[in-house]
Amino acid sequence: MPKGIYLHKPCSEATRQKMSDNHADVSGVNNPNYGKHHTPEAMAKIRKARERQFGENNPFWNKHHTEEWKKKHSGKNCHSWRGGTSSLRDQIYKLQETKQWRSDVFQRDNWTCQTCGARSKSGNKIVLNAHHIKSFVQIIRDNNIKNVIEAQLCNELWNVDNGVTLCFDCHNLTKKGVKT
Repeated sequence: MPKGIYLHKPCSEATRQKMSDNHADVSGVNNPNYGKHHTPEAMAKIRKARERQFGENNPFWNKHHTEEWKKKHSGKNCHSWRGGTSSLRDQIYKLQETKQWRSDVFQRDNWTCQTCGARSKSGNKIVLNAHHIKSFVQIIRDNNIKNVIEAQLCNELWNVDNGVTLCFDCHNLTKKGVKT
């Protein structure tokens, strides 16, 4: 169906009630399929269909696009090309220097949140973020960075002493507008 605005005719209260009744809770014992199972034949069909999806059984296994196809469908020729609109921030975040800076900050802080002390352990996964103490945006502004090359040459951006390891929750508290 094409994207756009679709106008629907207003429906009567009786029709609304019917729709509501049809969409009533059908989970658990109210579900008409509750307690039913696939037959062994159906299960065999499902297994066979799934086998085709993975590894060497997939019809596209070990097949690659030709260089001609890649050239024809990449960059400006790609259907999803938006004119090279990646922001400077996104370009900098993809740099190897950014990955190295994050890794160095995590290693220095022993992979531990420096605010609450959270650390991954068995059964307790913690998402860690490397946070710029002097904000990333402020460094970009102060050093008048206009492109990736200038960012790579900016020592302040990659200074490990300007970084701190924070867990996801503590990192969210550093964002503007968050009230504690």
